[in-house]
Amino acid sequence: MRRWGVSEVPDYRAPEESALDDSGRFPLQMMTPNTKDRIHSQFGNLEMVGAKAPEPQLVMSPGDALSRGIRQGDEVRVFNDRGELRLPAALDFGLRAGCVVCFNGYWHAEGAGVNVLSEGRETDMAHGAAFHDTLVEVERCL
Repeated sequence: MRRWGVSEVPDYRAPEESALDDSGRFPLQMMTPNTKDRIHSQFGNLEMVGAKAPEPQLVMSPGDALSRGIRQGDEVRVFNDRGELRLPAALDFGLRAGCVVCFNGYWHAEGAGVNVLSEGRETDMAHGAAFHDTLVEVERCL
């Protein structure tokens, strides 16, 4: 652990972007996990992979969606100062209010993926991309 410059004892570190510190322009925390059916964008062009995970969606809590006039299947714009995406909304009662989820590995029709919204920061230990410190706002497309 020392060679990575991190403590051997787990501790809390505040996120780089936090809705608590933000001006309120981007109140939702974006998470971009892997799906169970694919590895990032690898093999996304294969029919058998597409059949299991056909289209990207933005998963939202029903409360966050309701306050924005968004219903299941509505096209939404997810955005921050770094970029934007448009995709259908999927409501999930199991998702905590204040969070949204867009599974990674998809390339959208606009030619970009969900990473257009994230800052180019590294994690401390693995020096991989830090995708979970991303704040966004969502609005219904008209």
